[in-house]
Amino acid sequence: MLAAGRAAEANALAAAAFATADAARARSFADVAAQRYSPVLRRTLVSEFRRREELYRELAARRFALDVRLERSGADDPRVRHLVADIAELRRQVDTVNTVIAKDSLAHGATVPTGHERTVPALAAGTVLVSYWLGSESAYAWAVVPGEMHWVRLASPRVISDQAAAFHRSLRRLVDVPVEGRLQAASTLSGTIIGPLEPWLSPARNWVVIPDGALDYVPFTALLTANAGAQAFIVLHHDVAITPAAWMLDTPLRRPRLSDRGKILLVADPVYQADDPRLAALRHSSAAAQTSPARAPDPAHREYSRLRFSGEEAASIAAQFPSGEIDELTGVDATRERLLALDWSQYRFIHIATHGIVDAQVPELSSLMLGSYDARGEVADRAVRVADVSLQTLTAEVAVLSACETALGTEVRSEGLVGMSSTMLARGARAVVASLWPVPDEVSAHLMTEFYRHMLRESMGPEAALATAMRSTISREASADPALWAAFQVSVATLRASGDAPRPVTVASAPPKD
Repeated sequence: MLAAGRAAEANALAAAAFATADAARARSFADVAAQRYSPVLRRTLVSEFRRREELYRELAARRFALDVRLERSGADDPRVRHLVADIAELRRQVDTVNTVIAKDSLAHGATVPTGHERTVPALAAGTVLVSYWLGSESAYAWAVVPGEMHWVRLASPRVISDQAAAFHRSLRRLVDVPVEGRLQAASTLSGTIIGPLEPWLSPARNWVVIPDGALDYVPFTALLTANAGAQAFIVLHHDVAITPAAWMLDTPLRRPRLSDRGKILLVADPVYQADDPRLAALRHSSAAAQTSPARAPDPAHREYSRLRFSGEEAASIAAQFPSGEIDELTGVDATRERLLALDWSQYRFIHIATHGIVDAQVPELSSLMLGSYDARGEVADRAVRVADVSLQTLTAEVAVLSACETALGTEVRSEGLVGMSSTMLARGARAVVASLWPVPDEVSAHLMTEFYRHMLRESMGPEAALATAMRSTISREASADPALWAAFQVSVATLRASGDAPRPVTVASAPPKD
């Protein structure tokens, strides 16, 4: 009886600590999720939207100029100090405009979820919820399985952060860090953050992970666990999803109903360079362009190379859908203007394969980089920013950002990484697939093609489909280098109920087998 009493007391303490930590998470996510933009509101705020767009363009130009100046002259350059002051003032103006927009959007019937009465969602059999909290001096982890909660104290936050940073750094440095170095870093971190929870994690097929701090940068699929006396990648035995907080998994966010159709939006292979042959052909066929050459791109903008394999990626994915269910923006049509003119809520799947940038100082400037030139051969504003995505309403079952570092953003205490991926999740996507570091577009193309194959033909959820695609890649590659297959992760804002399989999608034809 005494032991049972202590166990009950320990469980109550673990639950209280879990609830306290979780209630503080993802509040900005809730704010973004709660905003509603009706046609009437959009017309009312048109001047604010236009002003905000102008401010972001100015802010992006000055951020670029600051980076260039710092590299050339250092922080003591008077021009650097002037640019820093300009950026601060522009950010103040942006904050003012955003406050007006957010206030009005919330005033039109939207409510921010606030209830945390039940912070532990109902879990299906075979699922474990793993939550981490890295404080200033102590670190803790919770493993929640159906009917049980377990709580452990981990190594110091500094040790965990250093190990996580070393692992992420090794994955980014494909050329000068050997695969053995990555495996050693994975093993070290696994022993620190997975080992203490192993008894509760190993039996569960499905892992839902709430990372914190430096762990936001960790691909949990590439960590190592003991299996049959040997170490193996977690993905070989478990399907992994990431979520910002447990409370949102059990809190209605007023998400629009999924479409009964399987329509997909594909965006890929934009035109980035002035000497792109597709642009030359366009200008040659245009009489206006022959008499009025296109302007050169803004010199303050960096150059991007063509993502040739992203076009093949889009074609392979499109082949798995009926032709009438595909909207495609590729080549000269893959522009910011064309993408933002679409109603994103009509798509069950959204797939964007472009370059991406992350701005750690100003998360709203993190962007998907669309074409530098439009269908007229003229220079185009190419950045689809987080602020643009925050205005969209999504009903997508899955949104895939097949671009570099789209899972990253600005690290905000108790918020995780605030950026493109988290914003799409907040705006209604059931799941977002995005990357933690740059990977060759040929590798991404192959992985994404297999991902859709498993998701569509076998009615797998996105986490299971991605894990299966990764396992297939590992089985073919002798080196099994996680730098090549583990960059993508699945983030979710809802949990499937037990037995709730994804609704099937009609596919065009049976895809070829390897």
